[in-house]
Amino acid sequence: MVMEALGVAKYHESLNASTRYSFRMSEYKAPHAAEKAVRYGSHQDTNMLSVVCQNEVEGLEVHARDGDWIVVEPSPTSLVVMAGNALRAWTNDRVHAPFHPITVSGDVTRYSAILFAVPNFKIQAPDELVDDKHPLRFRPHNNEDFIRFWVSEIGTQHEDKLKAYCGV
Repeated sequence: MVMEALGVAKYHESLNASTRYSFRMSEYKAPHAAEKAVRYGSHQDTNMLSVVCQNEVEGLEVHARDGDWIVVEPSPTSLVVMAGNALRAWTNDRVHAPFHPITVSGDVTRYSAILFAVPNFKIQAPDELVDDKHPLRFRPHNNEDFIRFWVSEIGTQHEDKLKAYCGV
């Protein structure tokens, strides 16, 4: 749907064939307190997409492009899909990769199951997404190299790690 909306659906098959998937179960311990405790600080994902299944415990907040913070209400029948920085770079910043922390309060532990779509290709915006109105925002890069930067001493000093790593 995203690729169709951006007019680059012809790349779907090749990107899909070069994407690997990683699954993780996460546990965020209950703080046994009324005030919120940060269990995972505000960050952007490094991958293309993250699909999150949450238990009934609130904790995921998403920073929208317009600046609003949205508390994602857990639902047993819904999944949360978030873009990561790889998709942000590939779409030349047309798709927003939101910052999102995990905070919990109360006496119930939060659990989530997360499926990550991880690029196994060079991240480079297609020519169709670069023009005078949308100049190139990020240099082509390898996602594994970006992840190494993301966790490095220099990378951890930057809020927008993608822009610091390969921003134009």
